[in-house]
Amino acid sequence: MGEIQRVLRPHGSLYINDFLINHDQRNVDRYNVFKEIYGTYGVFRLDEGA
Repeated sequence: MGEIQRVLRPHGSLYINDFLINHDQRNVDRYNVFKEIYGTYGVFRLDEGA
């Protein structure tokens, strides 16, 4: 936690979740799109910026 506090910008947000990888087509599609952007399957960005 100390390292997170050190590198997080003032008033920054830390988002943590433990969602499982979903296998429905909507999520598979967006995992594939964002794999190209982030280099990791299973992550995505929402329109709200999260």
